[in-house]
Amino acid sequence: MIIESFSFAVLGGVITLFGNSILEKIRAKNRLTSEQYKIQLKKSEFFFEKQFDASLEFGKFFYELLPKKQSVFDEWEDAMSWLADDLQNHQKFLDDFISKYNILFSDETLDILRNCSYKVTRMNDDKDEHDINGQDEMSWQDKKWSYADEFYKELENANKSIRNEIKEQVKI
Repeated sequence: MIIESFSFAVLGGVITLFGNSILEKIRAKNRLTSEQYKIQLKKSEFFFEKQFDASLEFGKFFYELLPKKQSVFDEWEDAMSWLADDLQNHQKFLDDFISKYNILFSDETLDILRNCSYKVTRMNDDKDEHDINGQDEMSWQDKKWSYADEFYKELENANKSIRNEIKEQVKI
């Protein structure tokens, strides 16, 4: 009886000793996992903050692109003509934006932004060709409006894509 009690006591002590050791290992692992999650959360918060700031900057650019309507006679072509006249500055903004924030956005969004910039390059190439070949000025105006319209629509797609990326971040 004493031997049995002693055996149970020793067995209980061994179990307690190993049990505490196992519990300590589990606690240490949980602490490590918890710290890793905290670090990952901090990184995600930092990334989202930068992405959000970039989206605000792009949104401001996009919504200020078109001129305010000056008269009831202004039409879409008037806005496109005004936009086309300033495409070089818009391309500079886009190129700077892409180089500054390229790490923050998906390849799909970056492709849309690069395509916007490329449309300006294509327009400039056509303008040079027009100047060399001496084409009709009205045909150039139509092309210019068309380029500006394509540029604007592509920027609209870029804005939607950026906004969707932000919304996806918020969902998680």
